[in-house]
Amino acid sequence: GSTSFHPPISSITEKPQAPVAFSFIRGHKQGKTGYSLQWRMTNNSNIAHFEVLCTYEDPFDTYSNWTNLGMMNNFTANIFKFAHSNVLPGIINYRIIAVLNNGAGTILSDIFTTTID
Repeated sequence: GSTSFHPPISSITEKPQAPVAFSFIRGHKQGKTGYSLQWRMTNNSNIAHFEVLCTYEDPFDTYSNWTNLGMMNNFTANIFKFAHSNVLPGIINYRIIAVLNNGAGTILSDIFTTTID
């Protein structure tokens, strides 16, 4: 007769997922008054959306005012892009917040600093 092999349940494993983290955040000037941000995630499967923030103040001061530039839904992309228009001259600091699904928390990017002439 024929025999079939059924592995024990404990030997069936799912592929482990990478932790959710920012791989990089970078940007470049776009036209006269625009700035384009790009970032990559190690794993974006548990992210609901992103929020893009900026400040012209000291980014490490807890009393600095951060402006929320907008929200962007998560999608199955490798690199995410956000365009900031009408950027004022000066030193500007950007930060991206990844908001996790089901209120599981947030993950902050490193601060990206640039000078706009």
